[in-house]
Amino acid sequence: MDLENIQRAGILIAREACALNTDFKNQLFTIDKKKFLATNSCIYAKMIELLKL
Repeated sequence: MDLENIQRAGILIAREACALNTDFKNQLFTIDKKKFLATNSCIYAKMIELLKL
């Protein structure tokens, strides 16, 4: 399995679990991006803040 398929599988699992999926700049995740954040809404804002450092 290549990296792109692994990323797609991870995003699918996260979406099914109702996670928020964006890149580190709070932009909608697309498969061409190399980094993404998948987390719940309770800690999402804090994670974005930490990743912008």
